[in-house]
Amino acid sequence: MAPVVAKKQRILVVDDSPICRKVLCKSLAAYGYDTDTANDGQDACDKLLFDPCLYDAVLMDLRMPIMDGLTATK
Repeated sequence: MAPVVAKKQRILVVDDSPICRKVLCKSLAAYGYDTDTANDGQDACDKLLFDPCLYDAVLMDLRMPIMDGLTATK
């Protein structure tokens, strides 16, 4: 049984694999979270710079093309 989330929280899922993004989004949706996706670290940074308060959390892969997760986090 999934826990009840009081305020619907939004999570940014960052991964270069479409399958991983889909699995993570479906899993998080089962727990009541809204999700958005990014294909790489640069895409994630662009979304976060556009509106830093839009997401409550970010789940990011470490190894991705263009910009990896560690560089994006810095």
